[in-house]
Amino acid sequence: MKSGITFIVAVGFAIFSCSNEKGSGSGDEISGVYVREYSFKVVHPENGNEIGMRSIRDTIFINQVENGYEVSNNKWMLNDYDKEGWRNMEHAEDRSMATFLSKFDSVNNTFDSESMPLLFLDLEKGQLYKDKSRKKLYQKLR
Repeated sequence: MKSGITFIVAVGFAIFSCSNEKGSGSGDEISGVYVREYSFKVVHPENGNEIGMRSIRDTIFINQVENGYEVSNNKWMLNDYDKEGWRNMEHAEDRSMATFLSKFDSVNNTFDSESMPLLFLDLEKGQLYKDKSRKKLYQKLR
């Protein structure tokens, strides 16, 4: 089962990376895959003992569409203390944000949507942020 999910994810990334980008110019600079990975200690809620480490892989996909950009998100987690492998976080408390359509504001370098929080893009560094403080950094892979 785990290898089947891994295969599906690998095929999805391969298809996404081989697909043609729509448009040209600034859209090609903006579109891409932005990734943030982080780890933290997991503590038992009842006794406070450390159980192990959890790693999170948080990926934001930005694709150019006719009227702007489609922004989607996927999160996966891996615990070093179990043998369940990478698991999708679609039903977790800290789940992925919903897919949304957005316009890119080139003056403020932001993606603005009424239903979702602002995303800030640094085109020169290829970095995306979920807030102005730039604490949650997503690095562009391609």
